[in-house]
Amino acid sequence: MAINRTTAHAIILWLMAALLIAAGVFLSQQAVLDRNWLARAGCLIVILGIWSGVGGLIEVRLARKTLEIRRRLSAARNRYRYRHNLEERDQRLTELNERYDKRLAAHADRLGFSFGLLEGSLLVLGTLVWGFGDLLKFIIE
Repeated sequence: MAINRTTAHAIILWLMAALLIAAGVFLSQQAVLDRNWLARAGCLIVILGIWSGVGGLIEVRLARKTLEIRRRLSAARNRYRYRHNLEERDQRLTELNERYDKRLAAHADRLGFSFGLLEGSLLVLGTLVWGFGDLLKFIIE
């Protein structure tokens, strides 16, 4: 089973979130400077969630540009290949545009869903840890 780039990105972000929570718990228990380290870890997890969302937007935009370049190259090849048969050329270009539009929509939906789910879950987790992390001092004492 191969891990694609989106899955690897999600795994890395969740590992980073887990490490931040562990570090926050440890530093809160050790009372380094104060006991609010878990709340600070929650803040950093929220930043990871926002970073994930921005990364998703960039990746969707790059995918769209890449598919647009491929579409233009294929269209140019088809125009040259069928330059003497205008009816065939127009039919091939229509099929090409439909195929690329479907690929773009499917790719954008897949990326949007996976990044939206990752971003949302990190934001919820980070907000809960950030909002209630300071209560850990009452549990530890």
